[in-house]
Amino acid sequence: MSCSKYLILNKNDVEIPYGFEKLKDYPFNNDYYSIYENLNVLPLGFSYENFVSEEDFEKLDMAEKQSFILSHAVIHDYDKDDLLYDNLESNVIINESNFDFDDNFVDVLEDSFKTSRKNAELYIDFEPTLNSENYLMVSDIYFENKKRSAFGVYLNEKNIGYYGVEYNTEINNHNFLINLGHFDKTETNHLKIVFTEKGKYNFGKISVVSQNLGSLNELVKGLKKNSLENVFIGNDYISGNISLDKKKFLCFSIPYSSFWKVFVDGCEVKSYRTQEMFIGSFVESGTHKIELRYSNTFICIGKIIFLVGFILFVFLYFGNKFSKAKRLR
Repeated sequence: MSCSKYLILNKNDVEIPYGFEKLKDYPFNNDYYSIYENLNVLPLGFSYENFVSEEDFEKLDMAEKQSFILSHAVIHDYDKDDLLYDNLESNVIINESNFDFDDNFVDVLEDSFKTSRKNAELYIDFEPTLNSENYLMVSDIYFENKKRSAFGVYLNEKNIGYYGVEYNTEINNHNFLINLGHFDKTETNHLKIVFTEKGKYNFGKISVVSQNLGSLNELVKGLKKNSLENVFIGNDYISGNISLDKKKFLCFSIPYSSFWKVFVDGCEVKSYRTQEMFIGSFVESGTHKIELRYSNTFICIGKIIFLVGFILFVFLYFGNKFSKAKRLR
């Protein structure tokens, strides 16, 4: 969705995201890297038929959110109540999993547990879903001690990474969707989760889920069906043309800023933050010229202040020199 067409990885990296195809290898600084092309990359502007409010979107879990943004435009700060779920079909599957805890876990409940020592280990055996990306989902996890903890994730003894667990504050991340990759066989796989600090952990859900990839290509094709064409990118300016058979929501792969203004056929239209981070607008059916213009009023004010300050500096500097020369006479 962010128009990332290419990916560069160390040649020894095994896990390649779904939909990327290797182009070539090349040496750099005594190492080898591989370039991959995203076969499902979206254009700079693409359109949605279905919309949903931020309030309804927040009711979904992380895996559902990731799946949902390819079929619906999530419109933030929308002041009408007619944005409802439209043909919502989740393709997220909860995998069959068995949980086991080592002896360092005490008071294990449905939404919390305590660890009596550092580096306590939680084990999860799961059956992956084929033709899917599989994830470890850890939601709403908090560490009750007023210090930082972390949990490390190992898949079949291979370390995937360590993830910070913080005290009950809103400024930190407490939700994790960790990609375990896609699998060729339905054999049992083993997860080990290591909690680095002893103490009490509260959580909403810990599970292994899968997202079906069979519909991804069709969803991407649908978003590309009516997209921005003849795109021109200049300084603080983007333009293009689009033809729509019905009213749709046009999303741009540009980070949201209130300084971006969207114009349709020369007339400014209201823009919204969408998909959590991008900018978008509703566009009626028909063929239209689309323009995005960036104008930061604070930059203009800053330039004026600088110019006035510079003129005053020159005036005072030469005025002072003139006064000194006059007194010397």
